[in-house]
Amino acid sequence: MAGYGEWRWLCASWTADIFIGARTTSGRRQNVIAKWLRRGAPAGTPRGTYKRLVNGVTREAAALRDCSSPQVPRFREMVCLEGRPCLIMSFIDAAPLTNLIRDNTRLPWVAVRRIAVMALRTLGMLHARGWVHGDVNPGNLLIDEKRLFLIDFGACRRVGESVVDMWPMGRHRYMAPEHLYVRRRRRFEPSLDLHQVACLILHMLSGEEPFRAATRREDYATEYLRNLRVWMERPAVVKLKQYRHLWRQAVAPADLWPILRNALEPNARLRLADASAMATLLEKLGND
Repeated sequence: MAGYGEWRWLCASWTADIFIGARTTSGRRQNVIAKWLRRGAPAGTPRGTYKRLVNGVTREAAALRDCSSPQVPRFREMVCLEGRPCLIMSFIDAAPLTNLIRDNTRLPWVAVRRIAVMALRTLGMLHARGWVHGDVNPGNLLIDEKRLFLIDFGACRRVGESVVDMWPMGRHRYMAPEHLYVRRRRRFEPSLDLHQVACLILHMLSGEEPFRAATRREDYATEYLRNLRVWMERPAVVKLKQYRHLWRQAVAPADLWPILRNALEPNARLRLADASAMATLLEKLGND
């Protein structure tokens, strides 16, 4: 690609390869990230998935353009390489939150509150500009000593957008019940992101991810279908039972559970939907 230095492969996501490069502007070298969609859909996904993935990259570019903020990657450009979309954005030099909570590590409440409040403030900005992220999880949150960054907008949708997809996008372990089913109309509202933040809080406090894989070798598609069979009969009841299990392992103020329970409400219409309000509630809780 013209205007950029040598590209180096960095990592791979479920659907794309991630490269790091550099661009020099006004004598200043700036690192950038290229998210290049792979050819074809991942194995095991239904027909039509690749078209949805292409549309997802296009939406991601639109969201980054609309949501210019220090807490999200800065959009650079969208190019087409070998017939596949490639999204170029600024590089964020920070570690994923996953590094802090791997191997069943439990974080203290003060740290959990700080991370959750920063995530909610960023999501509040996103919602105010008309977007729902749709995939808030530790892998999509980067953190350094002072700041938290939200990345990977591939599952984002416009607030109020209603879709029927063959395959839910985003990490299903954090997904609200109404978004778990295939071939059903799903509406994207800010309450979806808040549900995922509540799951994230439980994960950080308990050291256990909700509905984690049965084995390390179990791929995403197999795990989703296995969990879906468990959830199919009474998904809201089953998920709330798991959330209460994680809460019993947590060390946090007792007043936190009513807030989480509100954000985890199975009925989306009754669920907490204001990110700034939830952040304020968390800030008012004590340190014990």
